[in-house]
Amino acid sequence: MKTMIQKPRVLAGVLIIVYLFGLLVGLTAIGIYPVFRKQKPGLLADGRTIVQTHLLEGSEDSILFLRSSTTRVLIYDGSGNRLRFIGPNKPNNGETYDVIPNKYLSDVLSGEEVFHVIPAQLAQPRLTRIWLVAGVPIAEEGKVIGAVFLIKNLENLQEAVLGYFVFFTILYWLSAYFMILFIRKKLHLEMLQQTYIANVTHALKTPNSSIKALAETLCDGMQPDPDKQGVYFGMILREASKQEHMIQDILALSRIQSNRVDFTKTYVDAKVIFDQIRQRYAAICECAGISLDISDDILALPMLYTNEASLLRLLALLIDNALKFVDEGGQIRIDVSVSKHQATFCVRDNGVGIKAEDLPHIFERFYKDSSKRNESGSGLGLAIAREIAANLKEKIWAESEFGKGAAFFFTVRL
Repeated sequence: MKTMIQKPRVLAGVLIIVYLFGLLVGLTAIGIYPVFRKQKPGLLADGRTIVQTHLLEGSEDSILFLRSSTTRVLIYDGSGNRLRFIGPNKPNNGETYDVIPNKYLSDVLSGEEVFHVIPAQLAQPRLTRIWLVAGVPIAEEGKVIGAVFLIKNLENLQEAVLGYFVFFTILYWLSAYFMILFIRKKLHLEMLQQTYIANVTHALKTPNSSIKALAETLCDGMQPDPDKQGVYFGMILREASKQEHMIQDILALSRIQSNRVDFTKTYVDAKVIFDQIRQRYAAICECAGISLDISDDILALPMLYTNEASLLRLLALLIDNALKFVDEGGQIRIDVSVSKHQATFCVRDNGVGIKAEDLPHIFERFYKDSSKRNESGSGLGLAIAREIAANLKEKIWAESEFGKGAAFFFTVRL
C-alpha cells in the first residue's frame, strides 16, 4: 500500500479495478438472488401447474390466479403455432409477444424446460423491459404436443440496479478517499518520526563530541595552565547547557504534541501579560544594548480570551528568537491591531531578517536559516510556537525582507 500511495497512477488503476469488480459482484448478486432463487422456481412451477391441471383449454379466468398482473401466458401447439394468449394487454396494432418465446420454442418443444432473463423491446419503445421467460413443455403419453410460456416483467430491477450503482459508487469512493487520507497521514507521521529521531541524534552528537574532546584534553594533562583549564571548563559548561536547553525544548514539544499541556482558555488582562514580558526582558535587552518597545495600544486592549501561560510562552519564544538576530543598538517592538473579534500581535525586529527561501520552513522542527546567525539555537523554538498557536486555535505566520528585519504575527481572540 505504501508503494501504491507513492505512485498515483498505480493507485488509481488498482482502485478502478477493485471498483469495477465490486460493481460486477454486486450487480450479479442483485440478479442471482431475486431472479434465479425467487422468480425462476415460481414461474416454472406455475407453468407446470397449467400443464398438469389441464387448464390449457379452460377459460382465461382459470389461469389468471396463477399469474400476477405483469405476467403473460402464451400456449403453443407441437408445430409452434400459438394457440392462446392470456395477459394484461392482448397484442394489438401489429404488436406481438412471439418475439420472445420464439427464441426458445424449439428447445421447449424438444422436452426441455427453459428460463432466461432478457431485455426485450416489443413494438413500442415504452414496453422496453427486463423480461423473465419460463417455458414448460406439454407432454402427453411421453410425447411433446405443445409448450407453455410465461413472460413476466421484472419489476423494480432497473431501479434496484441504479440504486446499487449510485450507493456503491458514492460509498466506495468516499471510503477510498478517507482510506488514502488515513494512510498518507500515517506515512507522514512515520516519516516525521524518523526525521525527528535523526535530527535529535544529529543535534546531540555535536555537543557530546565537543564535551568528550575537551574532557579528554583535561584528563590527559595536555593543558596544564590553570587559566586555560578554566576556559576549557567554561566551554564544557556551555556545551552542556546547550544540550540541556535542547532536551528541554524536545520534551516541551513532545508534551504539547501528545496533548499533555493544558490549553484551557480564560479571560486574561493584556496589561498583566505584557507587564510580565517587560519585567522579564528589560534587563536582558539593556545588557545587550537592544531596545524593547511595547505599543501603548496593547495596554488599552479589552480582555483577551486565551490561556495565560501559553500566551506568555509564545511571546517569550518570539522575543528570544528576535534577540538572536538583532545586533547591539537594534530594536524589538511589539504592536497590535484589532479587528472585530480578534487582536493580531506583531513581534518585529530590525535585525538581519529571513531569506526568501528560508521563510516557508522557519516553523519546521530543527530548521535553521541559512544566514548562520542561529547556530547556538536548538531549531525548536518556532516549532513550539506554532504548536502553541495551533492548540489555542489561533494563527501564526512570519513576514520578512532579508537585511531589513523580520515580523512574526499571531492572533488572539477578544
